[in-house]
Amino acid sequence: RDWSSDVCSSDLGQTLIAEGKTKVEAAMAIYRHLNESPQEVVLQAFIEGASLTPKGALTYWYNCRRKFSREVSE
Repeated sequence: RDWSSDVCSSDLGQTLIAEGKTKVEAAMAIYRHLNESPQEVVLQAFIEGASLTPKGALTYWYNCRRKFSREVSE
């Protein structure tokens, strides 16, 4: 298992939040980076990178997945 992309995604989220971005923006950036990864991997990156709770991370995952699929289909 290669954890480097997960760690990179967590760092990405933390960096974006430190720059003043919202949790939504950070979560979406993480999701774009990990969209082909298993749900558990994305949720963990949300928790670590966007400071979300496990329950909140799941909600963000569904919302990001929906938004991402709309972006891809346009």
